[in-house]
Amino acid sequence: MLDVDDFKRINDSHGHRAGDEVLRRIAAVLRQLAQPGDTPARLGGDEFAILLVQRTPVEAMRVAEQIRHYLQEPDVPGTTDIQFSVSIGIAAAAGTATAEDWLAKADKALYHAKRHGKNTASCAE
Repeated sequence: MLDVDDFKRINDSHGHRAGDEVLRRIAAVLRQLAQPGDTPARLGGDEFAILLVQRTPVEAMRVAEQIRHYLQEPDVPGTTDIQFSVSIGIAAAAGTATAEDWLAKADKALYHAKRHGKNTASCAE
């Protein structure tokens, strides 16, 4: 699960059109990095998720770092002057009773990343 750090600031400073460009950029990167069987999705607002099939937490952390790296590249028209970062929370499905429990674990890891400096990824315990 990921969301844009300080997204309100982007909308307030650059306008909603720029905020929409940031969201489109994230969606494009998630689609680009998804492998067959993976499911990238927008949860709402500036929150996204990508379901990674048959990956270990270590592999998921590598994907998270790739996402962060790709989003820092300034090669997309319309977003070159907008500096933004994302925080990412990772949770394994094993040991969760429901999809809601799984998302709650990922959300908790996401907010752990935000509390510890943003622009980082955190894995749920």
